[in-house]
Amino acid sequence: MLPVYMLFLLPVGSGIPAGVLLARANGLSWPVTAGLYFVSDVVLAVAFEPVLRLLQRWDGKFDSWRGAARS
Repeated sequence: MLPVYMLFLLPVGSGIPAGVLLARANGLSWPVTAGLYFVSDVVLAVAFEPVLRLLQRWDGKFDSWRGAARS
C-alpha cells in the first residue's frame, strides 16, 4: 500500500495512473485505492495551501515585477 500512496503523492500527472495500475497489480480493491488517493489529496492540500497563500500575499508587494514581465 505504501508504494501506491507514494505514487499518489507525486505532484505531477503521471503519479495517479501509475498508482492505480500498481494498486491493481497488488490486488488492492477500488475502495482502498480511492481512500489512499483521498488521503494523499488531503496531505497535498495541507502541504501546498500555505505556500499558495504566502505567494498570494506576496503578489501585491512586488508590483514592479508585473511591469517587468509585460515588457
